[in-house]
Amino acid sequence: MKTYEEIWERRAIKAKLEAERELASERRRINRMLSSCHDHKLLALMDVKGFDPEDVTVKVKDGKVKLLAEHEEEYRTLRGKEYNYKNITKEINLPPGVDEDEVMYTVGPNSIVKIETPRRCYPCLLSL
Repeated sequence: MKTYEEIWERRAIKAKLEAERELASERRRINRMLSSCHDHKLLALMDVKGFDPEDVTVKVKDGKVKLLAEHEEEYRTLRGKEYNYKNITKEINLPPGVDEDEVMYTVGPNSIVKIETPRRCYPCLLSL
């Protein structure tokens, strides 16, 4: 007969392996997207899975692109109101020659923020 510790240890190992497989799958998907970009206008792809497009803010200042995604949920329990809050912050440096005013971004339906410039630039960057 297995102890509770053995059962929980097995579940933890299984969950870790599943998370690693999912992360590898996401990396392959992003790499495919990067490989398909041949115009060299792409500055970065940033994954914001789990956030709605209206939760995402991108600011360009001091030669950097800063992405902030925040989401707060309020729900009632028997103990009263409870909140679930999550956020992520990502930042990249702009390549030399890219003007801050030219930087554009879009949030795709696949939860990927695409940061671009209208002119060609080198090198393309990736931020996970």
